[in-house]
Amino acid sequence: MEDPPLPPAIAKGSACDQLHRVAQRHRKEHGADALCCFLDTHACICGEVGRKYVSPEILRLNESFSRIFYDIYMEFVNDREQLIRRPVWGDAFGLYWNDGLFMSPLALMVVAHIVGDLPVALYESNFQNKTSFENLFDNDIVPCLNKTRSQYSVGDGLFEKMLYFCAIYFPGFRNAAIQDLRMFAWARYQNLKRLADSDTRSF
Repeated sequence: MEDPPLPPAIAKGSACDQLHRVAQRHRKEHGADALCCFLDTHACICGEVGRKYVSPEILRLNESFSRIFYDIYMEFVNDREQLIRRPVWGDAFGLYWNDGLFMSPLALMVVAHIVGDLPVALYESNFQNKTSFENLFDNDIVPCLNKTRSQYSVGDGLFEKMLYFCAIYFPGFRNAAIQDLRMFAWARYQNLKRLADSDTRSF
């Protein structure tokens, strides 16, 4: 079987490439569920960023953030005991196994990845330009959110329908919430840098 085509500028074997491939495999094996939606959106974003930018720090961030989630997905597939030890991710995947839920686990996946994983990716990539970080949201993240939001069905229950209604008909609220999470992640990144710097000072 031929490898699926790669988006432009996505290097074969990169974390973004691996995300695209597991997204396609997951859809084929499990259908368009919440995890498929998260994978598709993440793969879209890393593909857009890899295609449009030449900035080394943006490309490092793109690769690191993609690799972190690829590793988490593989833990879900192969080593769920390890996944349980990850704050919020264990809850997100626990909800994912609850039949009839879609928006609730998806929302927790977003929180886990942005609040928990994004500061680590920023630190690993030694990201410096906050303006570039902020601009990624409107230029690359929002278009992918809009592209994938209408491709998935809502889960069962009133809360699920309310979350879906807000995401579809009030994307401004969704965008503001995600942007707030990203700014919180940036603040956590500053804390990680302070902690790293503290290693060189006497305690």
